[in-house]
Amino acid sequence: MNPASFLKEFDTILFDMDGVITSERTYWDCAALSSVELAFDKRYFGTKTLNLAQMGQQAQEVADRVFCGDDTIVLLKNYGVNTNWDLAYLMFAGILGLDCGEDFKKVYDHYKQVDLRVPDLYTHAEELLQAALPDKDCARLGEIWTMVQVAFNEWYCGSEGFRETFGYEASDSDKQAMMQGEEPLHSLAQTQELLKTLHTAGFRLGVGTGRPREEFRRPAENWDIMQYFEPSLCITYDELAAVQKKFQHVSLAKPHPYTFAKAVLGDSCSDFELAHGKYDKKQMEKVLVVGDAGADLFAAKEMGAKFAAVLTGVNGQASRTFFEVQGADFILNSVLNLIEA
Repeated sequence: MNPASFLKEFDTILFDMDGVITSERTYWDCAALSSVELAFDKRYFGTKTLNLAQMGQQAQEVADRVFCGDDTIVLLKNYGVNTNWDLAYLMFAGILGLDCGEDFKKVYDHYKQVDLRVPDLYTHAEELLQAALPDKDCARLGEIWTMVQVAFNEWYCGSEGFRETFGYEASDSDKQAMMQGEEPLHSLAQTQELLKTLHTAGFRLGVGTGRPREEFRRPAENWDIMQYFEPSLCITYDELAAVQKKFQHVSLAKPHPYTFAKAVLGDSCSDFELAHGKYDKKQMEKVLVVGDAGADLFAAKEMGAKFAAVLTGVNGQASRTFFEVQGADFILNSVLNLIEA
């Protein structure tokens, strides 16, 4: 196996993780479960006592109903939504703010009609929630968003794993660890061969992901692929969140390019310069960003890097037209097309 010929103009390759190297299906299940829990359980903003153990066992069926198949996920990702915490926040805002009960298609129809890109979409979600919860901080990264994030993390880690990871008890002891079912998007042998080939050929490999560092580290070590990434080129949600506190007026999550730009430029630029795009974009000429979503493409374009879209995200091959219209530099069936026989 050798690197694909079109890679000759690059020396650095930055990967998004979910939908590229890792499957995102587990995260989508957690987003659905957490939005339903907060909207309908009486411990939060509902009137019911939900059977959380049963919900966990039926996670895929719950997600299928909540996201109208995958239609709502496709729509929101095309608007630039990147993290699955934000996906859960937007879904919860729609359910509660529109008072639609379990008619989840109303949420899809509403977001399709308003047709707002990130970050304006988050402002709209805040307004929906504020009407339903006038005494709460409903802004993205505020009180309600954090509540959604915690519920999501409980589902992902499970009640026991949540206590071990975060140091305090989950809100309920019946949540199973959804992360136990996480698998690489392609076979482990193919994933290892891909990264080994690129690394051996001299490419600097990194990651720009909305995952917390532990949720990147755990599968990367379990799958024996961490060795192929340069530590300084791996930026996760943890690094972004630490800096985000300084810039409350600017969302640094993708589609903002901070995650990828920080990986490339490191400490050669200040956080202020990275947050406000005050760096020489010529430094990105040999950088290729590989992603499956609009947020990745918009971030790469804004910082001056080339972008390779992979058609393994939520919309599969149907996303080709989207990436063509948005000007992706390369469109690949999968990340495996970065190498060839």
